[in-house]
Amino acid sequence: MAGNTAHRADRRAHRQQEPDLGHRIVAAGSADTLYCDGHTVLVWIDRSGQSVLLPENVRAACAVG
Repeated sequence: MAGNTAHRADRRAHRQQEPDLGHRIVAAGSADTLYCDGHTVLVWIDRSGQSVLLPENVRAACAVG
């Protein structure tokens, strides 16, 4: 159980670094016709399947501004 607690704390720390990616799909002929509006979270994982901090170059590419 102690390992699970540490993993959850680690996930919370990483979550603060993960970009939230928005997406919107509208009709080609009318931007007023909305098909999809949502978001997803980009999570980087290592080879063992554990989440890790995003590499700096990926964070920079995802930065707003």
